[in-house]
Amino acid sequence: MTQKFPKNYIPPKQGHVLFIPDPNIEIYAPDTDTLESIITSTITQDERRQIDSTIFLPLYDLIMPTHKPRRKKAPRSQNSFVIFRKNFQAKITHEKGPEYSAQLKIISKHAKVIWHSLDIEKKSIYGKIANIANKVHKTIWPNYSYQPNRKDYQRTAINFPTSPSNSFNSNEAKLSEYNIPLKASSLKSVCNLLVLDMFMNVWLTLEAG
Repeated sequence: MTQKFPKNYIPPKQGHVLFIPDPNIEIYAPDTDTLESIITSTITQDERRQIDSTIFLPLYDLIMPTHKPRRKKAPRSQNSFVIFRKNFQAKITHEKGPEYSAQLKIISKHAKVIWHSLDIEKKSIYGKIANIANKVHKTIWPNYSYQPNRKDYQRTAINFPTSPSNSFNSNEAKLSEYNIPLKASSLKSVCNLLVLDMFMNVWLTLEAG
């Protein structure tokens, strides 16, 4: 089945498709040559090899903005954690199936736990990818200016320890070590807790393998 796109979609050579809210605005997504030029001018060959050996998704897919049809304005540039989460979710989906990554809220919470456990060197790898993604973002939206929404959104706070526990480093982390406020009286909260614990075990299994 061939997917149909609105007239204001402009597919580049690489195959990425960006959503352009205003049909009168023509914006061309970077092709493969442009992406490669941005990459080689930002990182060294050694850094490229280090990145390629770390990530699951192709680098091109990580640095391109995520397609969201309902978005009415240009997205923010991806930061290092957003890129890590995108890569993490793709790996979990590939290894364990879509049922493990269907609940985005659970994926995000679990990704935060894993992200917090990474050392500075590993986080810096995703920081380099975010730097490339920022340049790609500027290429697509050169006049972009971040304008936060006025509405205040209440989000569940997650308090992490100041440093990863020794048990986590030995692949024996327990979810109870992280202060994730959930209402025990709520069946939904209990289910979320169990699913999050399941994701933790899956990630540790993948890392050990």
